Amino acid sequence: MFKKLLILVLISNVYACANKAKPVVIAPEQTINKQFMGVKSIEFNDQRTNKALAVINGESLPLTKDLVSVMQDWLSNSIETNQNGTKVLTVNLLSFGSFIKQETMSFSMESVLEWELKLESNKGTWTKSYQTTMAEEGPLSADNTIVERHLNKLATVLLEKSLNDPEFTQAIFK
Repeated sequence: MFKKLLILVLISNVYACANKAKPVVIAPEQTINKQFMGVKSIEFNDQRTNKALAVINGESLPLTKDLVSVMQDWLSNSIETNQNGTKVLTVNLLSFGSFIKQETMSFSMESVLEWELKLESNKGTWTKSYQTTMAEEGPLSADNTIVERHLNKLATVLLEKSLNDPEFTQAIFK
């Protein structure tokens, strides 16, 4: 029995080393559909130092090349703007990724999303940071599907939380 388990562990390790990491695909599941008449445009900036969306045992997965355009499109589809508005909404991405501890037969993962919302107009600037996290443990290994599910869910949750924040709403209507 011990030999079979040892062989299984060795095969798992060889298989894991042989598989090339694939980029994580970000495609938030839903749009929020909020309308802010005072916002004339939305900008998205990726200000993270490590651009990887997943780090497994200290090693970064390949970068997602189109993260900025995907997030910009998603935000533009979620927030209706008005060309006659007076404010620019900037979303500065501060942290976005899954941090995974992969063991032989199990994994533990924590995903985090933090961004800063900035409203700018000729009357001044308002800024606030928002963060959300999600954790999961499971058998075998964490694959891209789990990472993608976490990150896409976090994006939707944090946008909803941010847009429904009374401080944000107050800043919009100032």
